[in-house]
Amino acid sequence: MAYTNADEAPESPETAASDSGPTLTETRPEASREAHAMAAATAPESAETAKNAGTAETTSSRRRFPTFPPRWSLQTYGPWLLVAGLMTVYLLISLARFYRFAPTSWDLGLFTEEVKQYAHFHAPIDDARSPGYEILGEHFSPIVALIGPFFLIFPTPVTLLVAQAFLFAVAAVPIVRFGAERISTGAGYALGAAYGLSFGLAEAIDADFHEIAFAVPLIAFSMCAMLRGKHMAAALWALPLLLCKEDLGITVVLPIGIALILYGRTLLGAVLSAAGTAGSLLAIYWIIPALNPTHQYEYWNKGGCADPTQPGGAKPITCLIGQSMQNAGGKLELIFLLLAITAFVALRSPLVLFAVPNLGSRFITTNSTFWGTTWHYNAILMPILFVAAADGIVRARTAGALPDLAGAVRRGARRVSMAMSNHGAVAMLAVSLALVQQFPYNQLFDPNTFTFDARTQALSHAMSLVPDGVTVETTINMLAPLSARDDTFWVGNPAGPTAPEYVVFDQVVSGFSPPITDVPGFEQQRHPGATYKVIYEDGFGIYVLRKTS
Repeated sequence: MAYTNADEAPESPETAASDSGPTLTETRPEASREAHAMAAATAPESAETAKNAGTAETTSSRRRFPTFPPRWSLQTYGPWLLVAGLMTVYLLISLARFYRFAPTSWDLGLFTEEVKQYAHFHAPIDDARSPGYEILGEHFSPIVALIGPFFLIFPTPVTLLVAQAFLFAVAAVPIVRFGAERISTGAGYALGAAYGLSFGLAEAIDADFHEIAFAVPLIAFSMCAMLRGKHMAAALWALPLLLCKEDLGITVVLPIGIALILYGRTLLGAVLSAAGTAGSLLAIYWIIPALNPTHQYEYWNKGGCADPTQPGGAKPITCLIGQSMQNAGGKLELIFLLLAITAFVALRSPLVLFAVPNLGSRFITTNSTFWGTTWHYNAILMPILFVAAADGIVRARTAGALPDLAGAVRRGARRVSMAMSNHGAVAMLAVSLALVQQFPYNQLFDPNTFTFDARTQALSHAMSLVPDGVTVETTINMLAPLSARDDTFWVGNPAGPTAPEYVVFDQVVSGFSPPITDVPGFEQQRHPGATYKVIYEDGFGIYVLRKTS
């Protein structure tokens, strides 16, 4: 038996003797035998007790209880160091954009308002989306409520950005561990880093915050558990996806359930598949319409031929095929890029098919933003593809002979398998690093990313003039920070029935064409009967108005 340190090794006879005081150097054999016989005769129970004690001592010395915190090891803490590094990269991008008041859309403001309502145990009425709008009537994503307790402590949109950075980064942990166990330690970290630097996550981080942040780690943990043979754990990781977004039940949970059936877990897989299908259908056809102001699923209008609300219902399959062929070149380019970031190793695993439902549902829509590389739409594909790539490397390493192929083809296939197994992980990391300059990570090398000028300070000062807990109407760049502390409305929506108490208006980013020149007159026209007084105006086109009557 090997011992890791000197403290665990048993004492040698010499050491034991030297530690127990003086010893006799000579002993008569006859006296020794008589003494042993007398001890055995007079105290048989003592001998048995000593024997049992020795056995217990030996057993207890072998039974080691875990220490807390665990001792330092690369296997234990290494993946979390990668998580910390990826979080730093993500937060540098998202926080710099936030503090420059340069959101990509109104989404961070919408989710901030939603989380604020959850934090105070209110229904998620999101006035930033539309006055009196129940946000679960747009997308079914109640899992966002998990950020609520943290928002109570840190009531700022930054809480949402930190949560998203952590969720994206923590998905690297199962990928690293699976790669380290089945391939090598270096390959595991290369896979995790390549995943973390992938373009799908970069674009999602640059697009502020979205609910799919919760789906990314759930997918990674579920798929890695399935590859380890922990099928129940895979199902349990997959089920919460039903609370992330309404379509994930069909596009992700259902495929995982089918995979479990193919792994031999027929009942478990069937239950998971049924739950995924039923969850999506219930959300789309019942829950969302029940909460939506128009009592319908608003995103049907992006389905084109697949829109059942059109006169005559959904169109024939030929219409869908023709619709899916729109901008075929751009869609093929996206598919190529998705496979290229895994150095095409993902094609070696059947798990790559998990990406098909997501891409198929996007390609049949009429909204061109769903087809490209921007926004957050590719984020959930990143764990799918990189887990598939890890499985592909394992399969390449264990590939057997290919007797049904010709000799030259067989030798070529073996060379490809050897290249995948030996260099696949490094190739993926190299591709991710090569694409850094093509996607939002390039902001880290631009000094303007971290430049906060006088206009930024003016925007911050303008918001400081608005008290907490009031109603305020604002332009898109100040929607999120004001939503964290006020009941906030977006100036781009139709006016609500009640005039807001304050207005914070930025002429430069208002979105109106032509630009609004008379801000007080514009607001009084939007809210007939209300009177506003200008309490702040500067040369940057920033106004703060307070309602006087």
